[in-house]
Amino acid sequence: MRIVLIGPEPPWPGGVAAHTAGLGRALTAAGHETTTLSYSRCYPDAMMRWLGRTEEKVLPENAVIDCLRPASWPRAKALLDRFAADVVVAQWWHPMAAPALSALLGPEPASPAASGPARVLVCHNALPHEAFPLARRLTRTVFARADAMLVHSRAVANRVEELGASLVVPIEIRPMPLLVETTGRAADRERARRVLGVEAGHRLALFVGHGRSYKGLDILLEAWRRARMPADTRLMVAGEVLAGPIARARLLRRARACSADLRDGYLADEELVGSVAAADLLVLPYRRASQSGLVPVARALGIRVLASDAGGLAEQFPDDLAGATLVRPGDTRALAGQLRRLLGRESLERPAPQGMTDGGWPALVEALELLERRIRKARGAC
Repeated sequence: MRIVLIGPEPPWPGGVAAHTAGLGRALTAAGHETTTLSYSRCYPDAMMRWLGRTEEKVLPENAVIDCLRPASWPRAKALLDRFAADVVVAQWWHPMAAPALSALLGPEPASPAASGPARVLVCHNALPHEAFPLARRLTRTVFARADAMLVHSRAVANRVEELGASLVVPIEIRPMPLLVETTGRAADRERARRVLGVEAGHRLALFVGHGRSYKGLDILLEAWRRARMPADTRLMVAGEVLAGPIARARLLRRARACSADLRDGYLADEELVGSVAAADLLVLPYRRASQSGLVPVARALGIRVLASDAGGLAEQFPDDLAGATLVRPGDTRALAGQLRRLLGRESLERPAPQGMTDGGWPALVEALELLERRIRKARGAC
């Protein structure tokens, strides 16, 4: 098939960009002729400065979509149409992209009799985790233009159904694939610990990634304070703390008060994998979640996970939650108790590294091929 993939890709950071790049490689490896249309700007400049993200990026030539500049959309649409795709696969993660995606996917709502390329949304979040003006209306506008949807958890599928999309389009659920390379890193644990300066015999709890409000870093810091962990147990906070200046300063102050090891700044893939490989426990204290790209990394490296039972996180541990312990979202007392229990064992239990038994990238390609056939069959029946 000829496929146009729409989504941010590196050098944009984050899981959605890594997903776009990985899916593009997987589609090409499966024999599909694939081209990607990426973004030159995803958010307003003021929001990027507010989040502390002001660095200039050298963007590739295919970064032609500017979410804030409607004049860029006709050119992107012309490139899409010129490719004469059989399928357009668009990443959906935030309503900020809704106007641009609506222009690219076409003005008419999807229907069984629609012509042109099949339109599939890869839906990471049905709605944003943080408040956004007109989020539901903007989301429904894009969902109405989709012929089918691919999601990574039943929790997201349920939210999609709440928004009415399942009434008109099929939805396929496939687990989140491994977004970063981990080959050989499980056996390289001691080197990873030396790089991070973790002393021999010390236990390391890790919070890693973008420290946005919904990820509950403040919940973890309060739980760590309550737990009164022994001196040979450390908490590391690695990654960008993305918050407004006042909230950010408050979080960093609380982290220092807890004697947390702060590694505040963007983590490249190699640094992220090294941080997880060095940990004894990965902590995901999310208030809200769709799913997490960190869970496949922890599973691949054999790292135990302590997480809140939010969204689709539990679904990412299909084998009776092997390797995971869950607590209620926002329950600092329960989280503190589990921190003491899991990190205080004489010999910390470590799950065995797990490969991608749930299909990984090939499963996503298979799902997209299945959806394309279902769309064509529905159109042919009209």
